[in-house]
Parts: sequence; structure tokens; C-alpha cells
Amino acid sequence: MQFAIPFAIFVACVVVLFFIAGKIAFQESVDSGQERELIRMPFKESDSLVKKGIICGLVIAGAIILLMSYLYLLSFLVEAGLVFKGLMGLVSGMLVYTFAGFLMQKRLGRWLLAFVITLAWLVWPNWVTLDIAAVCMTIVFLVNFRDVSFKSAAIISLIVMIYDVVSVFGTGVMQKVASGVLGSVPMLLIVPRSFALQSERAFALGLGDIVIPGILIMIALREAKNYTNTKAGWMTILGYVVGCILTFIVVVISKAPQPATIYLIPCTFLFLWLAVRGTPMQDKFLGELGGKPILPIEQPG
Repeated sequence: MQFAIPFAIFVACVVVLFFIAGKIAFQESVDSGQERELIRMPFKESDSLVKKGIICGLVIAGAIILLMSYLYLLSFLVEAGLVFKGLMGLVSGMLVYTFAGFLMQKRLGRWLLAFVITLAWLVWPNWVTLDIAAVCMTIVFLVNFRDVSFKSAAIISLIVMIYDVVSVFGTGVMQKVASGVLGSVPMLLIVPRSFALQSERAFALGLGDIVIPGILIMIALREAKNYTNTKAGWMTILGYVVGCILTFIVVVISKAPQPATIYLIPCTFLFLWLAVRGTPMQDKFLGELGGKPILPIEQPG
């Protein structure tokens, strides 16, 4: 269990990351003074159950095909080496620039911060420079996913879990990509064996393994604020922590790569549901999924 301490530090850092993203996302909403529209699936509530099912099925099938195509394209780009790093440099720079906008108003300061962080991992890729860029990118993703509806989050989570299982256990493309140049670009959050800058990684978690369950956490933080149910936010984050521990145990026992989302997402969902059970938030989520409310619907105050 030599990785227990680095793992505990890693989990603590991810928890802090979620709270920072929530603070940025919902403070910005308060400052703007505007009610934001939720991102929902492309059908109306009045549509028949069959039509909803067909649309959801097409969305899920199409998304899985696109994700698998993306992974094979990513595998091809990884082989190209410098081309892939160049593309990632552009993406990283844009996302870090967006993150800098949460911290400062001056455009010059944003450009400088984005340039320094991106140049650092391009020129000197180690777990510190890569993790700094990855954290900035992850926060930007989470903040931008703050308006996703519960139903959309459930469908996205299902798609990603299927994709993750196929790409790890089915095709094995994920292992190929992760073991290549992907380890030298900020698409993973790296846990090092030691605190030395050039330390080898003990293990790593893809940004998708943080962002996708993180959508549920952002929903919990948003609705906890609307319904003054503070338990929902920290319980959902606790669910993610439990999922991390379960993933770690399975990896140690099996000594094989695992699709982390099949542990992280169900645990996050479970703890969110435990937190909202018997409350108006439960009825809101059930209503989005097409179920019947248990309690009289209350509007958030």
C-alpha cells in the first residue's frame, strides 16, 4: 500500500477542485443576477414515451460512435507526437486563458498566465506543470457544465460508462493512448510516486473521470443552493470519494487498468440520491426523468 498517501492527497485535491469550481460557477451566476436556462435533451416534455425513447437511443448510439471515432483519431494523433502536442498546446492555452478570466479582469494578465502555464508543460513536462494545466482545464469544463439538467447528466453518464468499458476492456485503445504521448500532455491528473519533479507516476486519472461525475456534483451544488439543502453538495462529493477508493482497491487487487467511471459515476449518483431522498429535490429529479413526484412540488426559494 505504498501509494496510499499519494492517493489520499490526490483525493483531497480533487475535492478542493470541486468546491473551487462550484464557488466560481455559482458566484458568477449570483453576480450576473440572471437565471440561466438548463441544458436539456432535444425533446419536449409533451412528446410520447416512445418518441423520447427513440431520441434518447439515437443520441446514446450516436454519441458512442463519435466517442469511439474520437478515440481512434486520438490514437492516430498520438502516433504523430509533436503534431498532437501542438494541438493540445492550442487547446490548453485557450482553456487556461478562460480559467484566468475567473481570476483577473486584465486581458494581458490572462494571456501571460495562459502562455506561462502552457509553455511550462510543453517545454518541461513533469507532474507539476501537467497537473497545474489539467486542474485549470478541469475547472473550466466543470464551470461550463453547471447548467446541465439531471436527465442530460444521467444520459451523458450512461454514454461515457459504455464508452469507457468498450475502450478499456473491449478494444484496449485507451491503454495504448494513455501509455503514449498522452502522459506528457495535460489530459490526465497525475499522482506521482514521490514529490520529486521528475518522479514517475504512481497512477493517473483522466480528466473525463473527474469532469463527468463532476457534472453530477455541479448539479448537486446548484440545486443545494436553490433548495437550501447543503447536504446534497457534500454528500455527492463524498460519493465521488467513495468511488475513488473503490477504483483504487479494484486496481490494486486486479493489477489491471480499470474504466474508472463504472465505479465513480454510480457511487456519485447513489450518494446524491441518498442526500435528496424524501425532499423536494428528489421530486424535481424524478420529474426530469419522467417519474411521478412523491411530495408536493415546491419552487426553490
